[in-house]
Amino acid sequence: MFETTLAVRRGAYQRAGAPIAALRAFALMAALLFCTAAQADPVETERLMQQVRDERSALETNLQEAYAYMDSGQTADAVASFALARANTTAISLSLAEVLVEVRKSREQGQYTDAQALERARVRCGRVKESADFIDASLVQMTLQPSPIGRALIDAQRAQFDRLLAPLELDLALSQA
Repeated sequence: MFETTLAVRRGAYQRAGAPIAALRAFALMAALLFCTAAQADPVETERLMQQVRDERSALETNLQEAYAYMDSGQTADAVASFALARANTTAISLSLAEVLVEVRKSREQGQYTDAQALERARVRCGRVKESADFIDASLVQMTLQPSPIGRALIDAQRAQFDRLLAPLELDLALSQA
């Protein structure tokens, strides 16, 4: 009696698993087809880098406003400007993550003229992204409690970000020249 019940259940589970396995296989195949169709695009990389430059400019504006509010004792307005600046650093970080994807695609598909410059761009892009993430973390603290120490830390991190960004742009240009 128990053997028959187990045999029936086992067969039902196997029959129910077949359509699920087929759906999983289809989803995997669709994902693989999509991945191979994705092409690296130097124009997309440049568009992403322009977004980084635009957001960096907006970050500067928002930080200067936040500092002015902070200096005049308007803490609530300073916090709001720091929050806007944080949105800028988040956008920068996301764009740089997309640049890393484009660099990987370029390397995988052989769409570059200088492999060494492309590899340097990959490494530098990771460092620039880390720098943006550090600024973002400092801005989180400034939205909670603005302080002169936080301001000095952000200013140092911004300088580091700018020092890293220029060589990244040069390596991206050299890799696609």
